[in-house]
Amino acid sequence: MPLSFHAYRLPLAVPYRWAKGAQTERAGVVVQVVLEEAEGWGEVAPPPHEAVDEAALIRRAREAVAGLAVEDPRFLDLLDARDVPARIRCGVATAWLSARAAASGRSLSALLAGEAEPARQVGVNGLV
Repeated sequence: MPLSFHAYRLPLAVPYRWAKGAQTERAGVVVQVVLEEAEGWGEVAPPPHEAVDEAALIRRAREAVAGLAVEDPRFLDLLDARDVPARIRCGVATAWLSARAAASGRSLSALLAGEAEPARQVGVNGLV
């Protein structure tokens, strides 16, 4: 299947404590795109303070991409023409772009950089 969604719910090894309480698990959906035998992965991860209904999230994600072909080079433009929640769009787009990169034998950063040299370092916050 060229596009699939996989729910997850995982306990955190250490509770994440923040202003709105403590989070003891993380839930969401992993997106898989297969293009030309190359796989790409993305994640739809609602914020920690929102309850996650994985089945409903998968239904909404499937509705967002219904009728679209991941093989179409206009896939992201066609997705953008729909009313898709940003987190779902991000997960699907990341999976699609990483599959395109893998199919072309390049890294995702090289695909996104185009003709430019991809960054060698990216600053991140302490939660990663």
